[in-house]
Amino acid sequence: MNNSFTYSRILWIILIVGVLGFLAWYFLSVLIYLLVAAVLSYILNPVVNLFLRIKIKGKTIPRWLAAIMSFGILIGVLAAVFALFMPILLKEVELLQAINPDRVVKTFGDQINELEVFLVDNQYTTQHNGFIMDAIKERVASVLDVANIPKIINSIVAVTGDVLFAVFAIFFMTFFMLREEHLFKKTVIDFFPDKQYQEINNSFDRIEYLLSRYFIGVLAQSTLMTILITIGISILGLENALVIGAFAGLINVIPYLGPLLGIAFGIVVGVTTNLDVIATSSLSMEVTKILLVFAIIQLLDNLIFQPIIFARSVFAHPLEIFLVVLVGAKLGGAVGMFIAIPAYTIMRVTAKEFFNSYKIVQKLTRNV
Repeated sequence: MNNSFTYSRILWIILIVGVLGFLAWYFLSVLIYLLVAAVLSYILNPVVNLFLRIKIKGKTIPRWLAAIMSFGILIGVLAAVFALFMPILLKEVELLQAINPDRVVKTFGDQINELEVFLVDNQYTTQHNGFIMDAIKERVASVLDVANIPKIINSIVAVTGDVLFAVFAIFFMTFFMLREEHLFKKTVIDFFPDKQYQEINNSFDRIEYLLSRYFIGVLAQSTLMTILITIGISILGLENALVIGAFAGLINVIPYLGPLLGIAFGIVVGVTTNLDVIATSSLSMEVTKILLVFAIIQLLDNLIFQPIIFARSVFAHPLEIFLVVLVGAKLGGAVGMFIAIPAYTIMRVTAKEFFNSYKIVQKLTRNV
């Protein structure tokens, strides 16, 4: 009887998890919006509470007004970031329009010629000398062809439309979460019977504690990366060091993929906006210097910053983090990678509170 009851309970759990998993996959974009809104509301809630301390004629301002004011601060921060990056992006567009394909090929000419000679002399190819040069000229000319501009503009418009819709949806959800305190928590608790109130409440308290530690750590990590990369690029004597450092620091919050995007951005901006400086030296040497700066700082991040943040904030093994981030990337791309660790933290706390009798749960949540 006990065995049948246990098997029946396990089957019900598997069925419920399967249904929830399917719904999460089917409504993935909505779920991502909801999770991002929950994170934003959690971040902005202290700002709202700060505004609620303001008294006008002895009365506190309404919570909805405090929520709007906190949004004003958020929009101001986003506008400042936009103002920081927009000039460099416009400059990059101008530089791309002014690029001469022959100049690009000439810049890399020596290295390309050496590669061609090596391939032809060792019979790794049946092509004649100059085949790489010809292919590069054709490709560069195609990329820089004015006829491709409408396609690029259409792609930008489509992406912009999707981004604006996502921003509106997230801001809309976030506003009501801020307007009604603990709305998300109350909504979740309403799905459970009263006898489980204490477990749910304990889970939320623990989740809030762990996520606060995590986001504070991520903010500190991003700030340190911005400062160090800015200093490193400045030492090389290149322009736009602050822009490169700020972008690399911000994008670094995306585990694994973020650092690669930061390096790519640093090389592109560092080279294209400093052609006059680099023209007097070897291009490959300048790229190597930029890579060296990022490599040293990423080494510090991987050996010092990240272990402190992940090990001491969410109490998870690095292999756990890596696998969780891979799953997040598969489900939601870059956004999925960003929210993977917070989502995993929520799952671990919930599992410990409700399924702690299972050994696998005990092992995964022993430090939570």
